[in-house]
Amino acid sequence: QTFVPNSIALDSGSQGSAGLTIITGANFSGKSVCMKQAALIAFMAHIGSWVPAKSCQVGLIDRIFSRVQSRESCTTASSSFAIDLSQVAMMLRNSTPRSLLLIDEFGK
Repeated sequence: QTFVPNSIALDSGSQGSAGLTIITGANFSGKSVCMKQAALIAFMAHIGSWVPAKSCQVGLIDRIFSRVQSRESCTTASSSFAIDLSQVAMMLRNSTPRSLLLIDEFGK
């Protein structure tokens, strides 16, 4: 299969405010790939690398946080939902309005 090109626009809205983009869709529709693609392109642009896009405009990002999926463990006494909450709380405590936060499969 070939990769289908797509467009993504993550806008922070007005200056100084944090933006929020929610990606929804059916299972195996590419939501996770879209998020990973946005993070990878932002990172590559910031390190001065070639970006696989016809055009790309990336604002300043000071941090990239990623919470993809948590798994329960027998060694910890926390549920996967509690682990998700603690990871997101850490992301929110340490982020700034210029941070990119990627949260996938929260509360599953």
